[in-house]
Amino acid sequence: MAQQGELGRSARQSLIWGAGFQFLNQAIQFGTMLVLVRLLTPADYGTVSLAQAILNALTVCSFAIFVQHALQARDPATIDWQSHWTAGVAINALILVITLGVVLGLSQSAKYEAIAAPLAVLAANFVIGVPASLRQRMLEANHEWLVLRWLLFGGTVAGLMASLLLAWLGAGYWALVAPAVIFGLPLAVDLFWRSGFRPRWTYDHGYYANALSFGFQRMFSAAASQGRTFTEQALVSGVFTLATLGIYTRSAGLAIMLVGQIGGLAIAALYPVITRAEHRTPRFQRLAALLLRGVIWGMAPAALFLWSVPREVVLVLYGEQWLAVIDLLPWAGLSIGAFSCVQMCTTLMLANESRKLVLAIDIATSVLAIALAFVFIPSGPRTYFMATASLGGAMILVSCVAMVRTRAIDVRGVAEGLLPPAVAAMGAAFVMALVHSSVAHLRPFFALTAAGSVICLTYMAILRVAFPEALRALAEILPGAPVLLRLLGYRRGD
Repeated sequence: MAQQGELGRSARQSLIWGAGFQFLNQAIQFGTMLVLVRLLTPADYGTVSLAQAILNALTVCSFAIFVQHALQARDPATIDWQSHWTAGVAINALILVITLGVVLGLSQSAKYEAIAAPLAVLAANFVIGVPASLRQRMLEANHEWLVLRWLLFGGTVAGLMASLLLAWLGAGYWALVAPAVIFGLPLAVDLFWRSGFRPRWTYDHGYYANALSFGFQRMFSAAASQGRTFTEQALVSGVFTLATLGIYTRSAGLAIMLVGQIGGLAIAALYPVITRAEHRTPRFQRLAALLLRGVIWGMAPAALFLWSVPREVVLVLYGEQWLAVIDLLPWAGLSIGAFSCVQMCTTLMLANESRKLVLAIDIATSVLAIALAFVFIPSGPRTYFMATASLGGAMILVSCVAMVRTRAIDVRGVAEGLLPPAVAAMGAAFVMALVHSSVAHLRPFFALTAAGSVICLTYMAILRVAFPEALRALAEILPGAPVLLRLLGYRRGD
């Protein structure tokens, strides 16, 4: 069993390498996005988004879901990677055949035949996905953070370089397909090359029964989530056009980049660490409380930023051909942020071995979102984002109550996660309202800089004055803690 000091060091290393490479990834993806949105059309984005949504809906039954069970092991030496490999090949072969059948069906549809070709190429992920997913989980289970980040970074860079080249050559939506296919290749190669893994095609059903049970439960949760995404995109493209779907997905994409990524990074970095702590213990609850606090405290000012200056964000990042995104962006930020928080809460409950409750929350969230999609999407994507933002807020409260009841976190941890960012964000919003007229007269880039500075400084000042102990506890576990504490005005011995 890992000791507390070992988990602490591993958590810091995961955050350091995760944050560092995430920063590089985001910088490169951000630069690439600035180019692509000026070379591609909303219809290109809509076409690939719908193809990706179909692929993701099929992925919920793939090996990527079942191999996540490896991270539930408190001792990595007990993991049977050969059984995972054998099962993965069989599972993904079946899903690949089903996907190609869907491609054939789409090719016969006048409305959706444009989706068939990109979906056929994206199906290669089911081939690459077996070695890539296996290698990623191996590295996570053994906390080999540096190797993992380099491989993920390599896949990202290779995919984006191919994307830029194809866009420059006028290949249209193929520029968006390439990164999704290339991303997993470095992991797949590393499995056979550096790790020396060789398939023996053995399968221990007694061992893998737990992985199957875990995978089927996660499959239903993932199916609920992906079913919601597919329904949203199918309705938007069906009621309106693929170009409108492109506007919708670019709004969500920008919200994910600036708001939703915070939760995703924290979960990816710390989930393999938190599963080493015994569930339903004070130690687990402390880790869960710090993760909840870090994610929500980071998301709140980012969502406020999108709410305050959406026009300037779109003009600087996307350009004038994407002006339709402006109306959607404030509510997209709230919706994406809320659902990202719900995902983080359910992930903590999953690490706490509350699988059935996680499944119930995932299904309830998705069913309600799908119902809202049928009701509100015909009125426009903005109305739907407003409805899902409200749903996401309600599900955050439901998830927090569930975490307390299952002893994944205590009441104090929830309060320190939700109350301080709400107070600080309201204060920052008030100050931003006072200076908004002055900021609005600036050029878009300078308006973004000014708004971001006002929001961040006000937000941090309120946290520092009103919640000093909670802020300090969070700052102490972050990379570069000594420097960060000095910047926040904490002195040794305070």
